[in-house]
Amino acid sequence: MKRLLLIPLDNITSASDTTLNPSLFTNHLLEVKDNHPLLHFTKYDYVVGFVLLLSYLLFVWLYVTNRKRLHQTITGLFIYHASILGNRNESAMNNRITFFLFLLFLLTSTSFIIQTELYYNVIEVATATIYISAFLIISVIYSTKIIVTKWMGLLFQTQKEAEDYILNLFLFCNALGLFLLPIVIGLTFVKQFPVDLFIKVGFIIITLLICSRLIRGLLIGFKSVRISKFYLFLYLCTLEVVPFLIIAKILMMKIS
Repeated sequence: MKRLLLIPLDNITSASDTTLNPSLFTNHLLEVKDNHPLLHFTKYDYVVGFVLLLSYLLFVWLYVTNRKRLHQTITGLFIYHASILGNRNESAMNNRITFFLFLLFLLTSTSFIIQTELYYNVIEVATATIYISAFLIISVIYSTKIIVTKWMGLLFQTQKEAEDYILNLFLFCNALGLFLLPIVIGLTFVKQFPVDLFIKVGFIIITLLICSRLIRGLLIGFKSVRISKFYLFLYLCTLEVVPFLIIAKILMMKIS
């Protein structure tokens, strides 16, 4: 038969009572600063968070209400006639969709600029100042392109070609806004990959779309007998190639 080992209750109580043990927080040289726990808040840029939230909500609304239009935007990058026909129908029937897609492009492109600046610390100014400045600069650049294109179309009696080029401009801007959205989200929240990897991918996407837009603009000009090839080349260099090269050169000088 097994024997039961009886232990006095007093021994169990004294062995399990940890209050009788010496405290770890006594007899040391550390000075007490706060007797109550303090909450630790991680520094976060709320401007970036607000812009990302607004961009995501705008994309969700466009996807739910105008999924066909988003699909048409991506398809138009590869099919020229589909892009021109779709953009003409869109601009004639529902101009607000083009406006909101262009707004998404402004939000995502400025977010990408903000994230790039925060990573490389090119200029030491407030994030809100960078965002407002980038938003206004991009808006002024594309507004100038549209005004100059319309003016040249009226001057050289090529309104149809000018309208096609403006629609082509909106197409690639809208597509760039959609492609940059996951990039800026990854820059903010994804920590498993290096930040510069997302920045490089973003610049590659921007470069490819700008080159594709230039090629599409050349096709629009070459297909028309009313457009001078010299003026077409001058226009593309003045308003498309040169500004992009200047911005890229400035960024490379600041980053290096």
